[in-house]
Amino acid sequence: MAGADYGELVLHGLDAVIGGKLIPARVNSVLDILLSFDLSYTLHLPYELNLLHPETLSLYTDVFLSAIELAKMAGIKVIVFHAGISKRDDCDLFNAEIDRVRLLAKEAGDIMLAMENPVILTDKVFSAGLSAQNMTTFCQKVNITNVKLTFDVGHYFLRVGANTEALLSGLKLALPYIGHVHLHDNMGYPFPMKEYDYNHRIACGAADLHLPLGWGKIPIEEVLNDLSGFSGIINLEIEKRFSDQYENSLKFVRQKLCRYSP
Repeated sequence: MAGADYGELVLHGLDAVIGGKLIPARVNSVLDILLSFDLSYTLHLPYELNLLHPETLSLYTDVFLSAIELAKMAGIKVIVFHAGISKRDDCDLFNAEIDRVRLLAKEAGDIMLAMENPVILTDKVFSAGLSAQNMTTFCQKVNITNVKLTFDVGHYFLRVGANTEALLSGLKLALPYIGHVHLHDNMGYPFPMKEYDYNHRIACGAADLHLPLGWGKIPIEEVLNDLSGFSGIINLEIEKRFSDQYENSLKFVRQKLCRYSP
């Protein structure tokens, strides 16, 4: 154990929701496992769950609602979901996603729904996660206390083309609406290389690598300086092949923030 206070669960790694429905026997097994660790948890929905995808919206809504029920049973207080992405760019899309999230937030009660900025390497799509301005506007328009942002530092660094000034200004703009942070490192090279596996991409330093802190080019110390007054959860999203570095990255964050934080 690296000494963290929180662990982030991925819904699609639990097999507790299948076909948008909870599987009671599997849910009970998951709950037993969670209770065996001295940790609190956040819950991440499937990465491709897209609330702007009309053909699968009903199914994705069922998955989201089942995740909320699972979170209630497990005492999880934060659910992370990626901002929707569409090839269309119009106000109706933005408003439709706002309406959907409002309804889900009411079902969630005191559970925070934290919209994350996904990896977006093109301007040829629409998404509330496309920029810090979009993200803050989304929260302002939803205007429900349990809807916040998950600011993924690594994703945003790629989005702004490794521009340190743009990363930090985006973080500062979004900060009043951020309830949760994903922190990891990368080289800032926005080459998706989707046809290649992680082994190829890591050798090239391409795209979203989830490296230990300090192994890439993200200005981690400056990011942490800007987060010095942040009281929410910081999850270190570091690739499992670097598990030997979990403790070092955790200690680094705690030292810089001068508080006991995950």
